[in-house]
Amino acid sequence: MKSIRDVIHGTIQVDEKLIERECFQRLRYITQNGMAFMVYPSMRHTRFEHSLGTFHLTQKLRDKIKSDVDFNKISKLALYHDIGHLPFSHTFEYGINLLKFINSEKYKEFFDKLSKNFEGKPQLKFHEMVGVYVLQNFMGENDLAQLMINVYTGRIVTDEDKIAKLLINSKTIDTDRLDYLQRDSYYSGAKFGIINVDRLIEVMELDVQKPAYVFPKKAVDDIEHFILGRFHMYSSVYNHCVVEIYNQIMGYAIAKLIDIGEITVDHITEHEKFIEFTDDFVLNKIKELKYRDDIGMRRIYEAIIKRKKYLKAQLFDQDALMFNSIIEDYGNEIYSKVGEYKGKFVFGANKIETSLDDIYIKENDRVSVSANENLYIVKAQAPRYKVCIGVADKDTANDISKYFQEKFNIQLTFRV
Repeated sequence: MKSIRDVIHGTIQVDEKLIERECFQRLRYITQNGMAFMVYPSMRHTRFEHSLGTFHLTQKLRDKIKSDVDFNKISKLALYHDIGHLPFSHTFEYGINLLKFINSEKYKEFFDKLSKNFEGKPQLKFHEMVGVYVLQNFMGENDLAQLMINVYTGRIVTDEDKIAKLLINSKTIDTDRLDYLQRDSYYSGAKFGIINVDRLIEVMELDVQKPAYVFPKKAVDDIEHFILGRFHMYSSVYNHCVVEIYNQIMGYAIAKLIDIGEITVDHITEHEKFIEFTDDFVLNKIKELKYRDDIGMRRIYEAIIKRKKYLKAQLFDQDALMFNSIIEDYGNEIYSKVGEYKGKFVFGANKIETSLDDIYIKENDRVSVSANENLYIVKAQAPRYKVCIGVADKDTANDISKYFQEKFNIQLTFRV
């Protein structure tokens, strides 16, 4: 399992000039899994080492590519693919989503400033938009920024685009996922993500024209292990109910810090401010403002800094599916309540599912069949829906329970 040791412990050869760059170095201070460390204390690893691991695994696939593309450019994208992550990674994006309901003008300001270089409406996640901005404006990597745009929007034109998307953002078995599953499994202690990466890399072929990963039938067990391992890591770790609640609490804190002007778009678009814009910046702001009851920061401080837990209610199966459908129709109203209760009420709704896109199984030397069409591959047959609702105290629990019962006929049971 040499590659796992290399990836986890960092014995990876990278051009020092690539990793000395300031914008990349700041990823040392961006937690990879948001607030997961509140439940899994060892999950303190950062976007920095994950980026090194993704680069390392991409390099290991170099010999699989039968094309004359500039592989060094693709490897650089693997290294810098998360360059746009902001404090607490995806948790910051929960805050941006909530900002839409707390202060729509500030929300628009952030997106307008970051999307001015895109034609039409950018089909990118927020951290991907930031990544493009950083590559263009702070690092002078315009060609790499364009490759990032193509990869993350699916605007595939050249073989270089196809290969980069397949290796870094295929949505199934790319090097990004191969790294973070091993890393997060190791640091959380959960065993679901312990996959045999050496075996997968050894037996796979890369079809640039489809583009797709092609495996022999003898690798079916390894593919199943990967697909189901990822499914269970999301179900048990990434979407763990307490992790979800802490993510949403921090999301509210971030949205409110933007609302009151403590975080501005300049923290992203001005180089010096961007370099200092890390997890510690947000935590220090929460500590500074802990007496601001008017914005609910005291309770946020108690939850995040002093670990005073929220009460939680969980919905599964049909109840969670129904909640997800309610969000589609009443999302504005429910998200607005998070602001109304100043973060004393938060929620997260997740749909967890498996995908076999971009994976093919060789039937013989000439024919390969999409894994989605292979009835013998074991996968989760239906999505798993999970909803976690957190409240700061019993009074809020009573209010929220009454609201969901009367409005939607959903019964909530809160417990510690």
